[in-house]
Amino acid sequence: LGPKSQDEKGKHKDECEGLVLITSLVTSCIRGLHDCSSKLFSLEILLELASHASDETILDRILPYIMFLGHDSSTRVKISAINTITKCLDLVVKIPRSDANIFPEYILPELAPLATDPNTCVRAAYAKNIAKLAEISLRYLEQIQNDWYDHSSINKKDTFNYELELQALHEMISQTVSALLTDTQSNVKQTLVDSGITKLCVFFGKARANDVILSHMITFLNDKEDRELR
Repeated sequence: LGPKSQDEKGKHKDECEGLVLITSLVTSCIRGLHDCSSKLFSLEILLELASHASDETILDRILPYIMFLGHDSSTRVKISAINTITKCLDLVVKIPRSDANIFPEYILPELAPLATDPNTCVRAAYAKNIAKLAEISLRYLEQIQNDWYDHSSINKKDTFNYELELQALHEMISQTVSALLTDTQSNVKQTLVDSGITKLCVFFGKARANDVILSHMITFLNDKEDRELR
């Protein structure tokens, strides 16, 4: 079976509980893997499982093991893990309330070291994905806000401040973007620009985009030694 569409996925999530057992079996083997090809294959399997699993299973049972492989010593495994993380997060339709702060409290802190990874290819892979990750984080936040307003009358003890949560996302992602845009290797900077500078501008909004992105763009335009980047 191929991956479900977003609509199909939302309709049939309750029918996929049997996948939890398969997911548990697969993830129980991951920490014991040593061969690079086995780790790469495990990432493919996890992505396939995620395409059929519930949102809660993706975030709580699959994502942590992909994150684990994102810290692997192999460059190929790290790059594949970064791409798989983005794809899995994009599959999530409805954020469980227990995972409301998953981006600022877990995902972004776990990924942050990749922006300064010793390997250029790893940094470039993160640069390729950061705009999409920012876009997904904003979608999660907006969905959480809508969910909170729908249920706030039921539980008055719940508190949610959209602007504060958005500010936290802006701050964390701006640190990563700034690190990537000031990378010593031009291909890292060029990858970020080519892969989603427009998405990042939308994510940050006009004022923040001017602060985080515009100054770097002007620097790139004035770089007489790197014609491709310019």
